[in-house]
Amino acid sequence: RVPPVAAVLPEAVDEATRWAELSCRPECVDFLAGELLPWAAGLLPLSDDPAHTVIAGQSLGGLTAAYAAAAAPHRFGNALVQSGSFWWPVGPDAEWLTRALAGTPRLPVRFRLSFGTQEWVALPAARRLRDTLTALGYHDSSYREFNGGHDYLCWRTELADGLVELLGR
Repeated sequence: RVPPVAAVLPEAVDEATRWAELSCRPECVDFLAGELLPWAAGLLPLSDDPAHTVIAGQSLGGLTAAYAAAAAPHRFGNALVQSGSFWWPVGPDAEWLTRALAGTPRLPVRFRLSFGTQEWVALPAARRLRDTLTALGYHDSSYREFNGGHDYLCWRTELADGLVELLGR
């Protein structure tokens, strides 16, 4: 149901690096789109068609996946976001990415967002992003809530389902 895929999985290293790197940083997108993908393409027969490229992440990684797709739609045509931290950052700039997307025209990106109904902190911001994407015309994108929480067990199933949805034939 999914064509052959190659996965490149950068490590968050540690908690401090995770918070520093996975927070809507242009440098992170530059690394992913400008260094990591070209490096992987030198080793594997990868498509450079953004429609066949998925960036995925969970939690802060999900926030970063959505941000990278919005910042580099010429590289990432699909964002598979699991429990994305769209509340980020805390404080007056909260939900920064949702507000940034609301101020842009529709991009050539498909978003696949999924959240557990037990993610009480994340759900309000997630639903606001969903509504923003709908208002902007992202009708080929999807949003799903499942009975679960912010954990790897739920993400395992959602990752597989998301790849089928975004890349399936």
